[in-house]
Amino acid sequence: MLVRAVFPIAFLVFSAVCSHDVEFTMQRHHEDMRTDGACGEISCRYGRNGVNVTRIRMNEVKVIGKDSHLLAELTVEAPSVDSVSHGYEIKGKLSPGQLGGKIEIRLLNPSACHHGVFSCDVTYDDENESGLTDMAIMGPGLLDKGTFEETNKDTDEESTSTEGSTKYGDNCFRLVAQFSEKTATIEQNLDYKIDRIERVLSKRNDHVTDKLAEVERAMSAKLTGLESRFDEKYTRLDTRVDARLDKSSKELLEQMGRVETRLSQDLSSYSSQCTDLQKQLDDVNWKEADEQATVSQLKGEIQDVVGSSKFSKAVNQMKWETTHKTQRPIEELLDEKKEINDRRCM
Repeated sequence: MLVRAVFPIAFLVFSAVCSHDVEFTMQRHHEDMRTDGACGEISCRYGRNGVNVTRIRMNEVKVIGKDSHLLAELTVEAPSVDSVSHGYEIKGKLSPGQLGGKIEIRLLNPSACHHGVFSCDVTYDDENESGLTDMAIMGPGLLDKGTFEETNKDTDEESTSTEGSTKYGDNCFRLVAQFSEKTATIEQNLDYKIDRIERVLSKRNDHVTDKLAEVERAMSAKLTGLESRFDEKYTRLDTRVDARLDKSSKELLEQMGRVETRLSQDLSSYSSQCTDLQKQLDDVNWKEADEQATVSQLKGEIQDVVGSSKFSKAVNQMKWETTHKTQRPIEELLDEKKEINDRRCM
């Protein structure tokens, strides 16, 4: 027998199964955490090796063992369903062969979440027999004593209204009722704890909000003080920089004036020196021109002298005298040398 119970903060899950293989679960959302208008979901799944599922039915049970309303049915001829009716959003699929099937129903009506009772009937064939049935029943409405007492009185007489109920009888319903009572107690405790946690969180949230506001005010005051100090220091610094800039500008202008005066004086001195040098150069040029004229005149006079007959005669006379004066002493020297040689031979 498979029995489940899961209780996270976001929702509550009730599960009570009076079968070996039917997986039947119910999930109910917390009041403050409903999504898409649904207050809960129920799901019925069946699948087992060696079993061929032929039908899955989901019922809303009015009185256990006596009255029920069919919500969804999957068969081999109609293996899928997808519809919305009477506060239920239904989806299901029956797979061929031994893959099993599943029906899921979203509960849109709060009364079904708080007071509903639901059953899941599965018909299947195995290797030995056909037409076998498993059944599971669950829901918060099982806590209704009138419903449960009426079920206990009439179970044997009206058991044929729901397939599979004769297989497990009153023991299954008694277990479901006990489980539902325990679930209700847990739900009440959980609601109380959730409310308490919400109050604690609210107080802590208020405390944190106050602290954040206090920190924000302190930071705002510090920021204002820092801005004032920054503005004051910036103003002083700006004044000092302006004063230094003014002083530096004046000193720079004075230095530039002195440099300009010196440059003007140096330029005047260089200009007068250039004028003197130009005069000297002109004088030198004039002297050079006079010397060239004198040299030209002397050259002309020399050429005139060289070209005259007197000059030629004088040159010829000098050549004759030079030749005879040098030739005679040589002949005399040769005669003396010959005499000396003759004496040596004797």
